[in-house]
Amino acid sequence: METPPRLPIIPTALGAWTDGFRAIAAMPALVAIGFLLHALIALGVFVVVELIFLNPARSVMQWLASPAGFLFGIVKSSLQIVLLAPLAMAVHRHVVLGEAVARYPLHPLRPSYLRYIGTALALNLAYRSADLINLLAPPIKALPYTANASLALATFAIMIAVAIIAVRRIALFPAIAIRAPHASWRETTPVDAGNVIRILLVLTLIGVPAMIALWGLHLILPVPNWPHGIGMLVPAMTMTAVQTIFLCVLAAGMARIYTAIGVSPSELASLQTRPVLAGGRA
Repeated sequence: METPPRLPIIPTALGAWTDGFRAIAAMPALVAIGFLLHALIALGVFVVVELIFLNPARSVMQWLASPAGFLFGIVKSSLQIVLLAPLAMAVHRHVVLGEAVARYPLHPLRPSYLRYIGTALALNLAYRSADLINLLAPPIKALPYTANASLALATFAIMIAVAIIAVRRIALFPAIAIRAPHASWRETTPVDAGNVIRILLVLTLIGVPAMIALWGLHLILPVPNWPHGIGMLVPAMTMTAVQTIFLCVLAAGMARIYTAIGVSPSELASLQTRPVLAGGRA
């Protein structure tokens, strides 16, 4: 049995940032539209939170722990997946195939798009099932210590299990985006244990600069004393821009992982020489 190739950690993480910015430079209109969609979602979140702040009967944390807050979190994350998936798919295709699109490739009925967002939504719902368990469980004070400890361990185990499954299938997303043969959950070979650790290290290295940037913006951005917290829109939109850039970098990193361990050199060569669709649509 052939030994799976080992993912290079440092070159993949550095290459993700390089390829991410190259994709942004090659498709500025695409990224700008992605940012606007992301900003609209952030604005909707801001409006909802602002309405909660105007209700002194309960705090935001209390609302987030309620069924309405849980449903709101599901809707928000699902909207982000549905509306921003075309941006991620276009970056995948740019890194793997060298394609560049001039407009936002939102094609709701395209099978590759439906498969992409379906996989992402399924993983998102599986991850949020831990929150659902906590929501449906009786109050902490009503349960004995052993029951609370078991519940906490169960929810933590679910989150870890879903995260590991997502990492083991991370190459599936670029494969779907480029419409590679056998790009399905059943036919994609899961990443082996050795590369799971390497992928986690790569994702950590990719995420550290973004976390530092967001933390720095939080410290240095002034918050004008406008009524009803409107001044928070300025740092919120700035952070949304950073998050949009990070999405491009993360998508580039996933594409790099795919080309390193998810496809053979001969298959990659055949994909790169395949005719491009009219307009370079992702």
